[in-house]
Amino acid sequence: MQRRRQRRLAALPANPLVLVVHGRSGGLIPPELEVLRAELQSLRRSPVLLQALTAAALPVPEPLRQAAEGQPLSLMPLLLLPGSHVCGDVPALAARWRSSGPVIRLPFLGAWPLWQQALRQEVCALVAASEPSAGDDGPLLPLLLHHPLRSSLAGRYLAHLGPFCGATCLPTPYSAPDSDAGRSLLEDPSDRPVVLPLVLASNRLTEALPDWCAEPLLQRPALRACLLDLLLCLP
Repeated sequence: MQRRRQRRLAALPANPLVLVVHGRSGGLIPPELEVLRAELQSLRRSPVLLQALTAAALPVPEPLRQAAEGQPLSLMPLLLLPGSHVCGDVPALAARWRSSGPVIRLPFLGAWPLWQQALRQEVCALVAASEPSAGDDGPLLPLLLHHPLRSSLAGRYLAHLGPFCGATCLPTPYSAPDSDAGRSLLEDPSDRPVVLPLVLASNRLTEALPDWCAEPLLQRPALRACLLDLLLCLP
């Protein structure tokens, strides 16, 4: 990966890049994503745009098209699970961008093997650094907290991701602390498993969780470095 990154830095500027993110209410972009965008744009030497799914209006395409000079834009969903946004909203956004010129549509972040491997390594590191805890049936598996999903595709994805990471995938609404599952997370963390929210940047879920298990993925150095390297290598 380091060699690929060096080749990217030595090459001609990459395509302008559109990063599709969930965003917060009203299209607000969390600060950690804005910082990532600025760093990535500097390293790629090409415009990088964050497009929030919650934004009321679509970005104006002309500045990116002018920067592309007739070449395609690259569109990368920074989404972790194949829910309705990946299956419905992203194809619609890609179609809108194609109305102004060519687009290279890339897989959503959670589908990339490199990202899945980094996630597994993060879980293993957290487990190694934590105090051992055990339930009635032996050691407790780490928990990957995710927004509830209903599609069969999402179910198959989570059925792969949990065992791959050596963890249990737990659907967790944003109101987690008001539920039985949420209250259990508020107990003494020494008696609980490792908890990792499947959330790139701060949102209502991380704000609803106790501090000891609420750090989003972009605030974890190894995962942030993995994501930055991956994005640098995109066309």
